[in-house]
Amino acid sequence: MKTNFLTFTLMCFVCGYSYAQNTFKVITASGGNINFKNEKTNTLKIGEGINANDQITVGGYVALSYQKGGTVQISKVGTYKVSELEANLLKSKQSATQKYASLVIGEIVKNGDVDTHKNPYKYQKVTGSVERAISSGKKISTFVTKRFKDKYNIALNKEELEATCNIKLIATSNAEIKSFEQTTETFLVDFNDEKLKTQPIVTIEIEAKGKNSARQIIIKKPKAQDVKKVKAELDELKNNNKNAEFSSAELKLQEAVIWENQGFELEAMEAYKEAKNLNEEDEIFTIAYNQFLMRKGFKSEE
Repeated sequence: MKTNFLTFTLMCFVCGYSYAQNTFKVITASGGNINFKNEKTNTLKIGEGINANDQITVGGYVALSYQKGGTVQISKVGTYKVSELEANLLKSKQSATQKYASLVIGEIVKNGDVDTHKNPYKYQKVTGSVERAISSGKKISTFVTKRFKDKYNIALNKEELEATCNIKLIATSNAEIKSFEQTTETFLVDFNDEKLKTQPIVTIEIEAKGKNSARQIIIKKPKAQDVKKVKAELDELKNNNKNAEFSSAELKLQEAVIWENQGFELEAMEAYKEAKNLNEEDEIFTIAYNQFLMRKGFKSEE
């Protein structure tokens, strides 16, 4: 029993120590970005932690969030030591008139003289979207998410607002639960509805009249452990923030990454957009929001 307890305690210490060692977290990345860890290479992923003894090779665009507050954007091709990035950010932080500091490295990437710092979306590898044909012959993009709340206001995009939309709510059995026409900016989906609350999966199909494409949002009821895990990570972020100097926008961006990595995409979208709105002067938040949209198969707002 003592051995088991000692092992458990040691594991907790190691896990806690490992988390504390994450100097930066990847907020968004596009292009050929490699992280060197223990002489093994791996592609940078959203939400991945990077340690002080690591180095990263940037072939496109990378945005990093510092564990104690502040951000680093890199759009200049090259290999960078994480320890040096931290040191340079701290210098910027000391000279800043406010707690929040952003370090920007590079402007032009030699790729047809395109400025990927100002327009990194062209270098975003779009993943997470699936296309299929529906009965009308239109292609439909699919967005899959877990459900955290009971009520969601689903927003129409710019293209859909130019037309009248047919909205269908479809059950797991493919039976139509209800349908209606929509012309205003948002519509409510309430999972307290008797026809919806028993459904483990509900598909929302949005088809704009006169347009060549449509989309669907598949909302799945999460497992209890999924909800527990995302709550634990959000609580951890809140507790860690007591010892950091995150701006409100940066904190919301960290939250967005947690939601996305745990599969709660609607919450992630809301958090990314809120971060952008909280700090419209620093483009890192706009870039993160637009790259999220592109990862999920939506058009960016740029």
